Amino acid sequence: MRFKYRHSRRRSRLLWRIGRRYVRRCSICKTRMSTSSTLATRDCRPSMSSNVIGAAATTVIPGGLSNAFGQLFSYNYTGYSLGFSFVLPLSNKASEADHERALNEQRLSKSKLEVTAQQIALEVRTALTQVEMNRARIETAKTTKDLAQQKMEAEQTKFSLGTSTLRFVLEEQRNVAQAESNELQTVVNFTKGLVDLDKAMGLTLSKNNIEIDKTLRSGTTAK
Repeated sequence: MRFKYRHSRRRSRLLWRIGRRYVRRCSICKTRMSTSSTLATRDCRPSMSSNVIGAAATTVIPGGLSNAFGQLFSYNYTGYSLGFSFVLPLSNKASEADHERALNEQRLSKSKLEVTAQQIALEVRTALTQVEMNRARIETAKTTKDLAQQKMEAEQTKFSLGTSTLRFVLEEQRNVAQAESNELQTVVNFTKGLVDLDKAMGLTLSKNNIEIDKTLRSGTTAK
Protein backbone atom coordinates (compact mmCIF):
# COMPACT_ATOMS: atom_id res chain seq x y z
CA MET A 1 0.00 0.00 0.00
CA ARG A 2 1.52 3.33 -1.11
CA PHE A 3 0.59 6.90 -0.27
CA LYS A 4 1.41 9.85 -2.50
CA TYR A 5 1.79 13.37 -1.27
CA ARG A 6 2.42 16.42 -3.42
CA HIS A 7 5.43 18.02 -1.85
CA SER A 8 9.14 18.29 -2.42
CA ARG A 9 12.18 20.10 -1.15
CA ARG A 10 11.77 22.64 -3.93
CA ARG A 11 8.19 23.27 -2.84
CA SER A 12 9.37 23.60 0.76
CA ARG A 13 11.91 26.26 -0.18
CA LEU A 14 9.26 28.03 -2.24
CA LEU A 15 6.83 28.00 0.68
CA TRP A 16 9.55 29.32 2.97
CA ARG A 17 10.26 32.25 0.63
CA ILE A 18 6.54 32.95 0.26
CA GLY A 19 6.13 32.89 4.03
CA ARG A 20 9.02 35.26 4.63
CA ARG A 21 7.77 37.63 1.91
CA TYR A 22 4.31 37.54 3.43
CA VAL A 23 5.68 38.37 6.87
CA ARG A 24 7.57 41.38 5.57
CA ARG A 25 4.64 42.54 3.48
CA CYS A 26 2.30 42.15 6.44
CA SER A 27 4.56 44.28 8.63
CA ILE A 28 4.76 46.96 5.94
CA CYS A 29 0.99 46.99 5.55
CA LYS A 30 0.57 47.31 9.28
CA THR A 31 2.97 50.23 9.37
CA ARG A 32 1.18 51.94 6.50
CA MET A 33 -2.15 51.43 8.21
CA SER A 34 -0.76 52.92 11.38
CA THR A 35 0.63 55.90 9.47
CA SER A 36 -2.57 56.60 7.57
CA SER A 37 -4.76 56.20 10.64
CA THR A 38 -2.72 58.68 12.66
CA LEU A 39 -2.23 61.46 10.12
CA ALA A 40 -4.92 63.51 11.79
CA THR A 41 -3.37 63.09 15.21
CA ARG A 42 0.04 64.15 13.94
CA ASP A 43 -1.40 67.37 12.56
CA CYS A 44 -3.32 68.02 15.75
CA ARG A 45 -0.92 70.49 17.36
CA PRO A 46 -1.75 73.09 19.98
CA SER A 47 -2.36 76.43 18.29
CA MET A 48 -0.94 79.56 19.92
CA SER A 49 -1.86 81.83 17.02
CA SER A 50 -5.15 83.03 18.48
CA ASN A 51 -3.89 86.58 18.68
CA VAL A 52 -6.47 89.29 18.18
CA ILE A 53 -5.52 92.67 16.71
CA GLY A 54 -8.15 95.39 16.44
CA ALA A 55 -8.27 99.03 15.41
CA ALA A 56 -10.92 101.69 15.88
CA ALA A 57 -11.30 105.26 14.65
CA THR A 58 -14.09 107.68 15.61
CA THR A 59 -14.89 111.34 15.37
CA VAL A 60 -15.66 113.44 18.43
CA ILE A 61 -17.18 116.83 19.09
CA PRO A 62 -14.90 119.17 21.02
CA GLY A 63 -16.46 120.64 24.12
CA GLY A 64 -17.08 124.26 24.86
CA LEU A 65 -19.91 126.70 24.11
CA SER A 66 -18.04 128.60 21.40
CA ASN A 67 -17.07 125.38 19.60
CA ALA A 68 -20.66 124.19 19.77
CA PHE A 69 -22.02 127.35 18.08
CA GLY A 70 -19.22 127.27 15.50
CA GLN A 71 -19.93 123.70 14.49
CA LEU A 72 -23.66 124.40 14.43
CA PHE A 73 -23.22 126.64 11.38
CA SER A 74 -19.98 125.36 9.79
CA TYR A 75 -20.37 121.58 10.31
CA ASN A 76 -16.65 121.35 10.95
CA TYR A 77 -15.90 118.30 13.13
CA THR A 78 -12.27 118.69 13.90
CA GLY A 79 -11.97 116.09 16.69
CA TYR A 80 -10.82 112.50 16.02
CA SER A 81 -9.81 109.49 18.13
CA LEU A 82 -7.72 106.47 17.06
CA GLY A 83 -7.02 103.29 19.07
CA PHE A 84 -5.52 99.79 18.75
CA SER A 85 -6.08 96.54 20.72
CA PHE A 86 -3.77 93.50 20.87
CA VAL A 87 -4.54 90.19 22.69
CA LEU A 88 -1.80 87.58 23.24
CA PRO A 89 -2.80 84.31 25.00
CA LEU A 90 -0.14 83.05 27.39
CA SER A 91 -1.13 79.36 27.03
CA ASN A 92 -3.58 77.04 25.29
CA LYS A 93 -4.11 74.23 27.80
CA ALA A 94 -7.09 72.62 26.05
CA SER A 95 -5.29 72.22 22.72
CA GLU A 96 -2.13 70.99 24.42
CA ALA A 97 -4.09 68.34 26.33
CA ASP A 98 -5.82 67.14 23.15
CA HIS A 99 -2.50 66.98 21.35
CA GLU A 100 -0.83 64.92 24.09
CA ARG A 101 -3.78 62.55 24.25
CA ALA A 102 -3.67 62.08 20.48
CA LEU A 103 0.06 61.34 20.59
CA ASN A 104 -0.42 58.77 23.35
CA GLU A 105 -3.16 57.05 21.36
CA GLN A 106 -0.91 57.06 18.31
CA ARG A 107 1.95 55.41 20.19
CA LEU A 108 -0.42 52.83 21.69
CA SER A 109 -1.85 52.03 18.26
CA LYS A 110 1.63 51.55 16.80
CA SER A 111 2.59 49.25 19.67
CA LYS A 112 -0.50 47.09 19.15
CA LEU A 113 0.14 46.85 15.42
CA GLU A 114 3.76 45.85 15.99
CA VAL A 115 2.71 43.12 18.42
CA THR A 116 0.14 41.82 15.92
CA ALA A 117 2.72 41.79 13.12
CA GLN A 118 5.16 39.87 15.31
CA GLN A 119 2.48 37.33 16.22
CA ILE A 120 1.63 36.81 12.55
CA ALA A 121 5.30 36.39 11.68
CA LEU A 122 5.72 33.84 14.46
CA GLU A 123 2.65 31.87 13.34
CA VAL A 124 3.89 31.74 9.74
CA ARG A 125 7.39 30.62 10.72
CA THR A 126 6.00 28.00 13.11
CA ALA A 127 3.68 26.64 10.42
CA LEU A 128 6.52 26.49 7.88
CA THR A 129 8.75 24.67 10.35
CA GLN A 130 5.99 22.19 11.12
CA VAL A 131 5.47 21.51 7.41
CA GLU A 132 9.19 20.78 6.99
CA MET A 133 9.21 18.46 10.01
CA ASN A 134 6.17 16.54 8.76
CA ARG A 135 7.73 16.24 5.31
CA ALA A 136 10.86 14.70 6.85
CA ARG A 137 8.71 12.36 8.93
CA ILE A 138 6.97 11.15 5.78
CA GLU A 139 10.34 10.26 4.24
CA THR A 140 11.34 8.41 7.40
CA ALA A 141 8.04 6.55 7.59
CA LYS A 142 8.31 5.58 3.92
CA THR A 143 11.81 4.18 4.44
CA THR A 144 10.67 2.26 7.51
CA LYS A 145 7.75 0.80 5.59
CA ASP A 146 9.98 -0.30 2.70
CA LEU A 147 12.34 -2.07 5.11
CA ALA A 148 9.40 -3.80 6.80
CA GLN A 149 8.12 -4.87 3.38
CA GLN A 150 11.50 -6.34 2.47
CA LYS A 151 11.73 -8.22 5.77
CA MET A 152 8.24 -9.63 5.28
CA GLU A 153 9.08 -10.82 1.76
CA ALA A 154 12.27 -12.43 3.02
CA GLU A 155 10.38 -14.17 5.82
CA GLN A 156 7.78 -15.44 3.36
CA THR A 157 10.57 -16.83 1.17
CA LYS A 158 12.10 -18.58 4.17
CA PHE A 159 8.68 -19.96 5.10
CA SER A 160 8.14 -21.33 1.60
CA LEU A 161 11.54 -23.04 1.83
CA GLY A 162 10.65 -24.51 5.21
CA THR A 163 13.24 -22.56 7.23
CA SER A 164 10.74 -20.36 9.06
CA THR A 165 7.42 -20.68 10.80
CA LEU A 166 4.05 -19.06 10.28
CA ARG A 167 4.44 -17.12 13.52
CA PHE A 168 7.38 -15.09 12.15
CA VAL A 169 5.56 -14.46 8.87
CA LEU A 170 2.51 -13.11 10.68
CA GLU A 171 4.73 -10.95 12.87
CA GLU A 172 6.39 -9.37 9.83
CA GLN A 173 3.00 -8.79 8.22
CA ARG A 174 1.88 -7.02 11.38
CA ASN A 175 5.01 -4.87 11.26
CA VAL A 176 4.24 -3.89 7.66
CA ALA A 177 0.67 -2.96 8.58
CA GLN A 178 1.93 -0.82 11.47
CA ALA A 179 4.48 0.88 9.20
CA GLU A 180 1.77 1.68 6.65
CA SER A 181 -0.43 3.09 9.43
CA ASN A 182 2.44 5.26 10.63
CA GLU A 183 3.05 6.53 7.11
CA LEU A 184 -0.62 7.37 6.71
CA GLN A 185 -0.57 9.30 9.98
CA THR A 186 2.45 11.31 8.87
CA VAL A 187 0.65 12.19 5.62
CA VAL A 188 -2.38 13.33 7.62
CA ASN A 189 -0.17 15.45 9.87
CA PHE A 190 1.53 16.92 6.81
CA THR A 191 -1.84 17.86 5.32
CA LYS A 192 -2.89 19.47 8.60
CA GLY A 193 0.37 21.41 8.58
CA LEU A 194 -0.39 22.78 5.12
CA VAL A 195 -3.85 23.83 6.32
CA ASP A 196 -2.31 25.62 9.30
CA LEU A 197 0.18 27.31 6.98
CA ASP A 198 -2.62 28.59 4.73
CA LYS A 199 -4.45 29.83 7.80
CA ALA A 200 -1.38 31.65 9.14
CA MET A 201 -0.75 33.27 5.75
CA GLY A 202 -4.40 34.18 5.26
CA LEU A 203 -4.83 31.99 2.17
CA THR A 204 -7.59 29.67 3.38
CA LEU A 205 -10.42 31.47 1.58
CA SER A 206 -8.49 31.96 -1.66
CA LYS A 207 -7.38 28.31 -1.69
CA ASN A 208 -11.05 27.32 -1.48
CA ASN A 209 -12.09 29.87 -4.16
CA ILE A 210 -14.09 31.94 -1.68
CA GLU A 211 -14.26 35.70 -2.21
CA ILE A 212 -15.87 37.71 0.57
CA ASP A 213 -16.68 40.72 -1.61
CA LYS A 214 -18.54 38.67 -4.21
CA THR A 215 -20.38 36.74 -1.50
CA LEU A 216 -21.51 39.93 0.22
CA ARG A 217 -22.57 41.50 -3.08
CA SER A 218 -24.54 38.42 -4.09
CA GLY A 219 -26.23 38.34 -0.68
CA THR A 220 -27.18 42.01 -0.94
CA THR A 221 -28.53 41.50 -4.46
CA ALA A 222 -30.63 38.54 -3.33
CA LYS A 223 -32.27 40.64 -0.63
